[in-house]
Amino acid sequence: MAPAYPRSGGRGVAYAVAALPFLVLGLLFLFHDRGTNLFPDLEPAAVAHIELSHRGSGLRLERREDGWILPSAANAPGDTARIERLLLALTHIAGEPLATEDTPRTAPLTVILRDSGGKILGIAAFRNGEAARLISDGTVISRLSIAQLPALPLWPSAWSSLEPPAIPRDSVRQIWLTGGAAPMAMNAADTATVANILSRLSAQNFVIADDLDWQDARQLRVQLTDGAMVDVQAVQQDDRWFVRLSSDARADIRAASAFAFAAPEPLP
Repeated sequence: MAPAYPRSGGRGVAYAVAALPFLVLGLLFLFHDRGTNLFPDLEPAAVAHIELSHRGSGLRLERREDGWILPSAANAPGDTARIERLLLALTHIAGEPLATEDTPRTAPLTVILRDSGGKILGIAAFRNGEAARLISDGTVISRLSIAQLPALPLWPSAWSSLEPPAIPRDSVRQIWLTGGAAPMAMNAADTATVANILSRLSAQNFVIADDLDWQDARQLRVQLTDGAMVDVQAVQQDDRWFVRLSSDARADIRAASAFAFAAPEPLP
């Protein structure tokens, strides 16, 4: 007769039941925010306006039906993925509580979050190693020591998906200088240089075109190989060159005409 072995099913269930409390404790440890949350009740989807400011500089982001824009930057398209990551990060900022009575000496970087009706959902002030939650009159209601500050740049290109219109070098047929009494054809070498510059325009640190003084701008007219004409203005500011484009024939250039893009080098 074959030996009889004890049935282990009941014992296994008993072990599982006994281990259950330890499993739950382990999961709580893994998923628990280690510290106090700065915005415990913030719903990212409810945020429709974000205001960033520091030492007189500021930037606004606004949620529209078709995505985010930068209304303070001529309605440049917002980088929706990055802005949504910011909102998610704000909901997870946590740290160890600090005394709210202390008065920090450094100017904070302030973030104000509003809903679509303008109601304030939250105000945060960030300093090195510290985050504070405020109410509208400036009173600090919580102050935390945090390990890492969220990335909150104040220049528009950091939050925008704006790109300069594509003008490949080999799409430029001819260029004229138009700043004088009559248009003057540009020589082959300078034409190649300008074509190269136009193909390498950058949206990094773009500016609003109306914020620049174009009175003494270098002015060119560019004919593309498809027959389209593009007017180009180039101006220098703070050791950087910016280019503004306009065209009746190109919809993408018309859409970007409110902006000036950084040129990789001065125009000839």
